[in-house]
Amino acid sequence: MINEDKRQAIHTLYDEGMSKKEIARVLKVDIIYSGISSRNYDSVNDVGNQTSYTMQNLVEGQTYYFAVTAYDTANNESGYSEEVVYTIPILDITAPSTPTSLQTTIISTSQINLSWNASSDNIGVTGYRIYRYGIQVADVSSTTYNDTGLSPSTTYSYTVSAYNAAGNESEQSSATSATTFSLPNNPPVLSPVGNKSVNEAQALSFAISATDPDGDDLSYTANNLPSGASFNENTNTLDWTPTYNQAGTFTNINFQVSDGKDVDSESITFTVCNVNRSPVLDPISDITVIEGATVTLSPTATDPDGDSLTFTYTGWMTTNSYTTNFNDPGIHTVTVTASDGTLTDSQNITVTVLNQDLTAPTITAVNAVSSSTQVILNFSEPVDEASATNVSNYSIDNAISVFSASLDSDQKTVILSTSEHVEGINYVLTVNNIKDIVSTPNIIAFNTMVSYNFVDLLIISNLTVESGQDYEAIENGMLKGAMVYIDQDTTYVSVPTFLENATYIKTANNDKGENKATFLSFNVNQVVTVYVAHDDRITTKPSWLTSFIDTGDDIVTTDTTLSVFTKDYFGGTITLGGNKGQGRKSMYTVIIVKYNGGGSGCTDADGDGWCIEDGDCDDNNPNTYPGAVELCDSIDNNCDGVIDDGCGGCTDVDGDGWCVEDGDCNDNDRHVYPGHTDAGGKWGRDGVDNDCNGIIDG
Repeated sequence: MINEDKRQAIHTLYDEGMSKKEIARVLKVDIIYSGISSRNYDSVNDVGNQTSYTMQNLVEGQTYYFAVTAYDTANNESGYSEEVVYTIPILDITAPSTPTSLQTTIISTSQINLSWNASSDNIGVTGYRIYRYGIQVADVSSTTYNDTGLSPSTTYSYTVSAYNAAGNESEQSSATSATTFSLPNNPPVLSPVGNKSVNEAQALSFAISATDPDGDDLSYTANNLPSGASFNENTNTLDWTPTYNQAGTFTNINFQVSDGKDVDSESITFTVCNVNRSPVLDPISDITVIEGATVTLSPTATDPDGDSLTFTYTGWMTTNSYTTNFNDPGIHTVTVTASDGTLTDSQNITVTVLNQDLTAPTITAVNAVSSSTQVILNFSEPVDEASATNVSNYSIDNAISVFSASLDSDQKTVILSTSEHVEGINYVLTVNNIKDIVSTPNIIAFNTMVSYNFVDLLIISNLTVESGQDYEAIENGMLKGAMVYIDQDTTYVSVPTFLENATYIKTANNDKGENKATFLSFNVNQVVTVYVAHDDRITTKPSWLTSFIDTGDDIVTTDTTLSVFTKDYFGGTITLGGNKGQGRKSMYTVIIVKYNGGGSGCTDADGDGWCIEDGDCDDNNPNTYPGAVELCDSIDNNCDGVIDDGCGGCTDVDGDGWCVEDGDCNDNDRHVYPGHTDAGGKWGRDGVDNDCNGIIDG
């Protein structure tokens, strides 16, 4: 306890104007008394020379009484200070209950009112927080809230929480949504469309449009459209081309525009006007008659619209029928017109009236060129088809069979399909019973005979050069003085006799350095012998030339000497390589001749294309050679060692002297029968089992 002297010292210092802090510094204020009843202190705390102190371990809800004393270094203590009373508050950590029954009331396009049941709290609810889509928008003390400033036709979601004075907040209530009222809709307005008129086969195209006071997005549709019409909802465009079968009226064609809420529409009528189309005459053939005959025209036509048609005739005839007389021979024009009453179609035809024919037809020419199995006859006038195509009216000597006869469209040319001819043999054609086409036919003279020879023309085609140069095949041109090249003035000085007048290929000297293996190619229509004249100065010959045989002959040009090499080919495509020559060397020359039984190595005495060295068993008979047709003439025609093989009592369909019963494995091909050459000669290597031994080309 502070003695009286110390208390008096405090008062003295205070009276002298010292502050409490200065007095405390002198006297050391450092004792705090506390208790739970006034002036009844049960706790004493010596706090040292301090003017503030924090009390610890106090009880919530308890009222405490505090007083302070001070003492000096002499341990003199002052009296109690003025008593301070303080109740320790109870700490609130409990949140109010969650608001319930949150309800919305839509008031307008911009306001929604909220209401809910009040929350409870252990101490008391201070207020409520309003959340829109999880974001706080208001804080109110009541259980209602009016949310304003909203957008029309918009959905809003709300929750509410409660809180107390301690800041404790409840969980948010269950969410409740509401949508503000919509603004009144102004419907779209479809611009007038109006009825439409169009002709058949005429394109109709138009777009529709509309306006909307609210600026809403608009969609367009079309209904009850006629067949073939289409409406593009992206461009709002109708397209239609009515057919010629759609003339008439199409009603209740409806167009609509919508803003998603309201619709405006218009129904219109399409009128398709009938369009008259011209009739179409069917083709009318020209007519040829003999004087005295009646010309009758029977035209036909179609009308796309099904209109009735009439026919008129102008020119040489004014009706559809006319009987000619002796004044009418000549060529006349008649115009035939079809009319539907408005439109027409016309054709001009030629009517040829011939003088009455009392002259029998004659043969003006017989041609047997290139094909060994075809003979072409030309008559002096048109002939009757039935008699002209009757094969029994034709016969050819030297055992030539006639298989068929066809009449060309000119009615003057007959093509005979025959057995195989041999070049160099003279044939005689005998013709009977051929009639002309007059009303009373004239018949060709009995046993009219015409002689002819088969000429097997050599045809060179598809000449192709890798360098792109324009090589030329010169028919029968291999002569002294002829040009060797297409790009240089070199000429032939001397040519071997057996090559004179042969066909050769005029090459380009600029190609002399080419060394491709497939430099030059061409096609031939028959078995040939190919000669290649190659520059003597090129000592190393190209590899492709090694399959050729050196004839020992030379061709001399104004530039160099060319050695002649030879090789036989069985027709089709022939391919030669490059020249392989550089510097002062020359390009080769190619000569092509018809196969004559081994090139220059043997002599073909009878002109059948075969010589004794090639297997011709009788080189004095042109009907005897390997692969020839075996005739029933007591001669071994095909040189197979058998005389008249295949001449039995059966039917030979293809005329090769053999029938199926004799072992002919294809009686529709006259080059197929037992004993026919199959591994060499003219008919070998053709991809066919010619000799019926079961092996192709062997």
